[in-house]
Amino acid sequence: MATAPSRLAVVTRSNLVESEHWGHLVVADAAGTRLFELGDSRAPTILRSTAKPIQAMTCVRLGCPSAFDWTSRELAIVAASHAGEPDHLAAVRSLLAKAHLSSDDLRCGTHAPFSHHQANELRRWRRPPSILHHNCSGKHVGMLSAARLRSWPIATYFDPGHPLQREHVATLEQLTGLAGDEIGIAIDGCGVPTFRIPLVSLAQAFARLASGDVGGREDVATAACQVREAMLAEPRFVSGRGRLDSRVMEHAGGVLIAKGGAEGVYAAGLVERGLGIAIKIADGSERAHPAVLGRLLRQFLPDIDWTAIDREFGVRFRDPFGQEVGAIEAAF
Repeated sequence: MATAPSRLAVVTRSNLVESEHWGHLVVADAAGTRLFELGDSRAPTILRSTAKPIQAMTCVRLGCPSAFDWTSRELAIVAASHAGEPDHLAAVRSLLAKAHLSSDDLRCGTHAPFSHHQANELRRWRRPPSILHHNCSGKHVGMLSAARLRSWPIATYFDPGHPLQREHVATLEQLTGLAGDEIGIAIDGCGVPTFRIPLVSLAQAFARLASGDVGGREDVATAACQVREAMLAEPRFVSGRGRLDSRVMEHAGGVLIAKGGAEGVYAAGLVERGLGIAIKIADGSERAHPAVLGRLLRQFLPDIDWTAIDREFGVRFRDPFGQEVGAIEAAF
């Protein structure tokens, strides 16, 4: 029987609760054993962009890094929701060139870069964003590269029935122990499949990704380690300058991988402890992520001082005179 969501965060104003964010969270190890949970740890959850490191593992497992001589930055951008910074675009262009692909092959659509500076620069020069600015362009080039390497159709790489997309499901099966019919398929905002699985399975997947302890095929374990090391080596390429995913990884100094997703989903892996964190804010909001994630990181990585991250990402409300009158705070 499903468990109701728990109150994970509150919005306060003048020490009064103004709003609430409810949801589910779980911390689990590589075996799927739950160490801490609130709400329903088995809540079916669409992974959105938290699936990207898992999808990047498929590209590694199929041989892309060695075949195309990918750098750590390039593998990190395949696992990324990048901000469209100049060196992010350079990494995507390099991936395209190495696989003899064109931006015309991409089917991710176009949006303004997540980087406010880059978005302002485009507006300043009255230039439209390109398809490379899409935060998922690295993931799409990774998929196209794998299709190119395996001589699979390029034009339909985004189709759920494409051989590459079936390989993504196989990777997720190895990371979670779920059978294929237990993995739901949903089309992500960029037009390719993402997955729906129990929230605890997302935590387990990130525990295995972080630790390399997949308990199965050697190629999957190797892929997990390569993706983890790329994310740790190039955290700014996983998200962007001053963005939560990149900053918590930079601040943690090599013991944490982190990946956010749309509609209130967040996942992290604790490398040395072999634990995974999965969060789902039920209303789809992302503004509670810093408070909820911060509380969990303080609990499970207590040797790290997270004060600077709290100052940088904590949501606080001020009156016209600059006085703090409210905040978003964890409720557990």
